[in-house]
Amino acid sequence: MWLVGDLLTHRYNPDLGVGRIVAIEGRTLRVRFPTANSELRMTTAADVLVPLVLEPGTRARLDPGGEEVVIAEALRGGEAGYRLADGRNVPRGSVFPLAPAASVVDRLARGEADDYRDFANRIDAARLVTMRRTSGLGSFLGGRIRLYPHQLYVAERATATDPVRWLLADEVGLGKTIEACLVLNHLERTGKAERALVVAPSTLTVQWLGELYRKYHQVFVHLDDDRLKDVARDLGADFNPFDAHPRAVIAAELLVERPELVRAAAEAGLDLLVVDEAHHLERPPGQPGNPRYRAIAPLTQVARHVLLLTATPLAEDVNGFFRLLELLCPHEFAGEDSFEHRVETGSIYRPAPAPLAASRSAASHPG
Repeated sequence: MWLVGDLLTHRYNPDLGVGRIVAIEGRTLRVRFPTANSELRMTTAADVLVPLVLEPGTRARLDPGGEEVVIAEALRGGEAGYRLADGRNVPRGSVFPLAPAASVVDRLARGEADDYRDFANRIDAARLVTMRRTSGLGSFLGGRIRLYPHQLYVAERATATDPVRWLLADEVGLGKTIEACLVLNHLERTGKAERALVVAPSTLTVQWLGELYRKYHQVFVHLDDDRLKDVARDLGADFNPFDAHPRAVIAAELLVERPELVRAAAEAGLDLLVVDEAHHLERPPGQPGNPRYRAIAPLTQVARHVLLLTATPLAEDVNGFFRLLELLCPHEFAGEDSFEHRVETGSIYRPAPAPLAASRSAASHPG
């Protein structure tokens, strides 16, 4: 028969730890599990509850007061409790066992050892973590995707430069998003990109969030109107939302509508800026550019690493290609005339060292 104050364990859920019956309500027991910080209701007929009697030598806490004591023996009969090492008798409902010492020496002395396969698994995990934090091939791994050679080629070639300021201009379906995320993984794991901002058309922001989380384990925040209101409410109207959420996805349209967000992002600083559908950044010769261009241009100036993604860099004319490369490396081009001359003479592209096999990707780097 169960009594209030009895100690017990759960037969099939040892992670709950030791529980104490705090109330008996008919055929229902209310059991408090301090280790799991939970209280469960269970039937008195349940066979999952195992009575716990403290063995001699067990260290325990005496309630109330929290005094640490040592059990000498369990007393017999009725609602009897325990005799302590100092000779006192206490009711069973007033003692609770302390967690066993976690030192390795104590565990070895008690003959406790984890399964060797658990140890091997920890060693493998530590090796993988170390490999992914280096600048080699391992820094690109870890996503739940199948990589194609040309995608890994582009990511490794892009990150061979520092800073990484590249135009990813693969055709539709070749995986520009995958290449950008590989670069992001590498920069993060090598400690080069803590603050990252993805700018995409409003129709693609949620897709970017899903891609980053499901395929690459990257947690980003969608900075939309609702989240911006949350920042203002919780942290104050003047708090910079890009300080509150240094890894974010934002709609290009929102940056155009609210220029103060562009200033806030620039003030917060960016390690990596990713701009999807970059062909929408239009700047005809001799003009300051369309609203989207004027919103993105200041961010390309403050971000150390920049990736521009588009499948149609030459949608209009050569000038369309130039305006994107100028955002990446403005010091390389003095003007449209200089750019067109370099295109005609074939001197526009100076490849960086490529450690992998050749690729059909159309990724470009101007410097």
